[in-house]
Amino acid sequence: MIIFLQQRISRYALLVGTVVGWGLWRLCFPSSHLPPGELSWRWFPLGSHGTLMPGIIVTAVMTGLVNISNTYGAIRGTDIFYPHQGSGSSRYRRSFMISGLMTLVTVPFAVVPFSPFVSSIGLLTQTGDSSRKSFICGSALCLLVAIITPLTRLFCAIPLAISSAVMLVSYLPLLYSGLVFSQQITFTARNIYRLALPLFVGIFLMGLPPGLFTGSSTDDSSSA
Repeated sequence: MIIFLQQRISRYALLVGTVVGWGLWRLCFPSSHLPPGELSWRWFPLGSHGTLMPGIIVTAVMTGLVNISNTYGAIRGTDIFYPHQGSGSSRYRRSFMISGLMTLVTVPFAVVPFSPFVSSIGLLTQTGDSSRKSFICGSALCLLVAIITPLTRLFCAIPLAISSAVMLVSYLPLLYSGLVFSQQITFTARNIYRLALPLFVGIFLMGLPPGLFTGSSTDDSSSA
């Protein structure tokens, strides 16, 4: 749909693909559903009763670093959509202030803090709509889904295969933004490591066996 149809129709390809794929999945696998569970909630669950584990601290620090890189990458990647804003530091300052404020707000709830997602660049490229009104409407809808529990459970029922396929399509336009940004850089034998090192480290980590960090291999060998 994205490649062969007109822009005014192909901009809804992700939405159509999600709905159609979800419907076909329910027809082929009608018994798939979310297991019932009870709602449990409390303040500061990650550090309750003064028990702070090193793994939680490391995870929080790594999440903060990921949010910083997401914020920087999202702002730099959207320069092609907002050329009139220039490359000043005020945009970065405002974005980091909002991201930091949202991080503080989410601490008592132990949820992933807000940050600009680089995948949004793919949606902007596909839909061609970068207006502020669309962002406000989308943020309001996401907030409603998070607040209203039936809507949350409804969207959690989307099969992993369907959501992964939709995410793959939304990430594909990032290649366009990356190539446009790479044209502004003069690569040398020294700074090529900034591009090659994360790329090959990511490929290496994806090739590792799933049970390497879970200890399943050790348990299997000991039981044998």
